Amino acid sequence: MVLFSYTNKTNENDAQNWWITILNLNENFSVVLGNDSYDHLTMAMNPEEIVGSYRQSRPVLLYIASTIFMLGKIFSNYMEYFGITAPDDFIINYAGFIGINVFIMLCNFFLVEKLLLKKGDSLKTWIAVLFINLIMITDDLVKGFIFSAHYQMFQFSVPLISLVLLQWFQEQGVITWRIVVTCGFVAGFLLLTYAAFLILSASLGIYIIYFFWKDPRIITTKEKLMAILKHTSVYTICFITPTLVWSFTLAYYFDVKETGLIEIKKFNQFIWFWESYNSEGLRGMVIEMCRRLPLFFESLIKESWFYFLGFLFFIALNCYSKNKVKLLITNAKKSKITMSFLICLIPSTIFWYFEGLYIWRYMRTFITIAIVALGWVAITLIRTEHQNSRINYILLTLFALLSLQLYNQLSHKIDDWS
Repeated sequence: MVLFSYTNKTNENDAQNWWITILNLNENFSVVLGNDSYDHLTMAMNPEEIVGSYRQSRPVLLYIASTIFMLGKIFSNYMEYFGITAPDDFIINYAGFIGINVFIMLCNFFLVEKLLLKKGDSLKTWIAVLFINLIMITDDLVKGFIFSAHYQMFQFSVPLISLVLLQWFQEQGVITWRIVVTCGFVAGFLLLTYAAFLILSASLGIYIIYFFWKDPRIITTKEKLMAILKHTSVYTICFITPTLVWSFTLAYYFDVKETGLIEIKKFNQFIWFWESYNSEGLRGMVIEMCRRLPLFFESLIKESWFYFLGFLFFIALNCYSKNKVKLLITNAKKSKITMSFLICLIPSTIFWYFEGLYIWRYMRTFITIAIVALGWVAITLIRTEHQNSRINYILLTLFALLSLQLYNQLSHKIDDWS
């Protein structure tokens, strides 16, 4: 927390341009607060304001924060009953959001360990996973939003949950109707929490298609297609049900006329290509899509080049090792986690490209996948390497990446958050 609050002094006008507030604690320490936090804090204290706001399409987190606030109020009343000075409502509410952020990050740690660790792994493998978790928690996104009443910690959760579930599916080796229905409803509910959970739902849908297409128990192509059609149809119905129920509630219980996704219209997300088509025709839409491709990949490379250095070193180390490991796509059929990476990358790329804003923090889906992939490569090498010197090189590389990450934090300038 001390590291996250170390921020260079910033001009107030610059902070306003990046839609953040810098709360200076002293000469060297300050807290970065996303300006959306004020709206979220107000809605959590007054949940009746959620309906009709630009956050009504993803209200779950705000209702959870509101529940925590009400429980905090009850506890503060007991404090006053026993003569103890209770914190004011703002502090209770704000602390609730910080608690949610910390809880989400702790869950992310658990998911990373679930993905990378196996029973009986050595101490050095655990150290490597610790470095991977520390690299993730010292990311700019955490520093920028850990103190904010915001959704951004889910940027790590979306790919991690997707990878864990995809790996679990492959370990089970079977997809039952119960799994299809449960995953559909859970993915639909999570979509009401954060829009990027659409990546999770799409990843699971892709795997369902892949599973039944490759299922050796289904012989003919017609049977494969029918199995895919039946299971994906049920999955889709279960997935859209929570959204339909919430939209129906807004329209008929709260009498809200605008039940659509207000944010999409406000920020032109996901509809920019359709508007290009309406205004300039098919040729204009194609030109706009081509124009945006370099912007998307520029943002992606700018945020992830840091991790490719580690990949290059590990690949070079593997090339000179006596026990070479097939690390990449050539081993995808044998490696559950590699297949999970490939499946998760498809909807992630489509989702964030068509989202259209290409803001640095939205690239954290790819950063998280890159961090986990980096950890997987490192741990795979550690498990197969018999020379302690090479294992130490791997750990030193992870430590160097972590040190560079920490250095970036201590020398952070606010315009990096643009």
